[in-house]
Amino acid sequence: MFFVASQLRFNLYGDPQIEGDAKLAREPKMGRYDLLVNDYYLRHIYMSTVAAFQPQYVVTMGDIFSSQWVRKAEYYKRIERFNWISGRSTALNKPVHTRTSHAHLFLAGNHDIGYGAETRPYHINRYVNNFGPLNSEWMVDIDYNRARKSVGGLHQFAILNAMNLDLTENTQFRNETWSFVERLAAKRARHPEIPLALLLHIPLSKPGGICVLEPETRYRNGSVHYQDYLSPVTSAYLLHCLTPTLIFNGHDHHGCLSAYSVKHSTVQPVPLGDSGKQLQYSEDL
Repeated sequence: MFFVASQLRFNLYGDPQIEGDAKLAREPKMGRYDLLVNDYYLRHIYMSTVAAFQPQYVVTMGDIFSSQWVRKAEYYKRIERFNWISGRSTALNKPVHTRTSHAHLFLAGNHDIGYGAETRPYHINRYVNNFGPLNSEWMVDIDYNRARKSVGGLHQFAILNAMNLDLTENTQFRNETWSFVERLAAKRARHPEIPLALLLHIPLSKPGGICVLEPETRYRNGSVHYQDYLSPVTSAYLLHCLTPTLIFNGHDHHGCLSAYSVKHSTVQPVPLGDSGKQLQYSEDL
């Protein structure tokens, strides 16, 4: 998709994790009050910051709900609440904005569809039906403004389903995600000069001591059951083959700013777990 804008502003909101029936079961009276106050507070955050910054894009960075295991009736109750909280229209997320409105985009988090060991077709389908595709990519042509000395030209944006990048029980979900990444990498190889902003729920791999959370990944039956960061090999592929300029993520509630220096390297394979498939990154990219 391709759009033209005189300037570009994003509002990014991390992990609202709105709760519901489980909290009411644990704390019937206090839980009801807590949900009410939280809903009004989150709406205040969304509405006041949108009014202040007037973005073209409003992005909720994953973990919209507190659990992917909620029942169908409860799921749609929370969608109604979230629509009110965020001021979201009922249209599925598409990277389309107008002069008077913004596009509302979503990333899938571990509390929305589960880690690789938990993701089920049911979780995926109801998420996609209500929040749009798990992976998407679009271009924006930003006009150069001489008065403000703003940078113009083409800019590329991509949302990735980080939940199925590493080892996943359902290989279909993982193959779909990596097929999208491969297509995006092919585009990047043809036009590496276009800046890319990458949005994904789970941060890229980091060594211990940089952020609050230490690197930890737990597996169940060979699939990811929990992870703080994406695996080093997945992170290396995204950095080398997509060459993003900026990367934004949710998941890490404490927040962390880090920089990656990607050096050119000789062609070498990047194995993707036990799928038997190998992707490659090269200095040509």
